[in-house]
Amino acid sequence: MRGDDLIACQSDYLTKIGELPRCQRMVGNAKGWCNCNCLSIFKDNIEICVAVGRFCVDFWQTDKLYQDQTIIEWQKYTKGYGSNYMLPFAADGSEDPTNIEKMQSQALCRVIVQFLRY
Repeated sequence: MRGDDLIACQSDYLTKIGELPRCQRMVGNAKGWCNCNCLSIFKDNIEICVAVGRFCVDFWQTDKLYQDQTIIEWQKYTKGYGSNYMLPFAADGSEDPTNIEKMQSQALCRVIVQFLRY
C-alpha cells in the first residue's frame, strides 16, 4: 500500500474506535474496557483522524530503535502517574485551528501506547 492508502485505512480505523463507548485494552492480562472515553476525540472528526493516522504511518515506517526512543521520550511528558499521554499527530497545515487546539489539549490513556506498539 502507498502512504496515502495507509493513512486512509488508519483514519477509517480511528473513526471506528472513536465510536466505542470506552477505550479498550488490546494486550496483556488486563484486556477489556478501560474506564475512560479518551478515544472519543476521533468520533465524527475525520480531520483529526487523518492527522493522527499520518503520525502513525510515519511512526511505523521508522526503525524500531527510533520508535522505542520516541516512546521513552514521550513517556517523560505524561500528565500525572504515567497514564495520560498527549495525542500524537502530524499536521500538514490544512487543519482547522480548532482541531489543532483539540489535538494539542487531548490526553489519552495507556491504550495509545499499546496501539502504537502493536
